[in-house]
Amino acid sequence: MQQGLRHLNTAFGNFFKGKTKYPRFKRKNNRQSAHYAPNAFKWQDGTLTLAKMSQPLKIRWSRYFTGEPKSVTISKDPSNRYFISFLKPNRQF
Repeated sequence: MQQGLRHLNTAFGNFFKGKTKYPRFKRKNNRQSAHYAPNAFKWQDGTLTLAKMSQPLKIRWSRYFTGEPKSVTISKDPSNRYFISFLKPNRQF
């Protein structure tokens, strides 16, 4: 819920700066997603546990992820399939 409020705040900030149009309501009948900040999930030994969950998610990997994720997005498509996207922090060398 906190991340949803952050997105809404950004949308209204961009509207009042004149960058975009007024934010509009998006229905939930197609693709749904939830964005988790680093304080809302635990990444340990290749397992992902979201906030308010006691057990880690069972993941079928299409590509393996190495490193420490910066944020996680869980999305659901219209066929009720769930997908997890990890955002890695940028490494400057």
